[in-house]
Amino acid sequence: MFTIGDFARHGRVSVRMLRHYDATGLLRPAHVDPANGYRHYTASQLSRLNRIIALKELGFTLQQVRDIVDEKGDAGQLRGMLRLRRAELENAVATANARLVQVEARLRAIESEGHMPTATAGSSSTPPSRSPPRSRTATSASSTCRPSNRRPPSSTTARWTPYSPPPRP
Repeated sequence: MFTIGDFARHGRVSVRMLRHYDATGLLRPAHVDPANGYRHYTASQLSRLNRIIALKELGFTLQQVRDIVDEKGDAGQLRGMLRLRRAELENAVATANARLVQVEARLRAIESEGHMPTATAGSSSTPPSRSPPRSRTATSASSTCRPSNRRPPSSTTARWTPYSPPPRP
């Protein structure tokens, strides 16, 4: 028999998670000491814990995990649940890819609008003049996404320009 701490280490989960699984009836300890309430698990319960962890990593809810590990459904239902989960994940990936395209387009727009003229070798070392500050009543999203017009502390050695994009690696 394993104590809850030993079982948690072998199963690579937290003691708190094991207590939660016990409270929800997903994984009950093999024995609870009536004198002190300590939970004890058997080595054979590790396989159930591993199935629970694997199904959770696939994104199933605890109720779905309980139904699967308690074998309330047949193999056909499990296949159906896995196909449904695959479709949900494909939809999430498509949504994330669409957002990524929007972010990349926004970055390209900002980079093309925000280029400041670079100093040539013979030019003075004074920073370019700044545009006047924006009105505080502006409601456009672009005005809220830009940094403030304050200069950084004088200890900075890099040349500072108000709206230039970060340097590319």
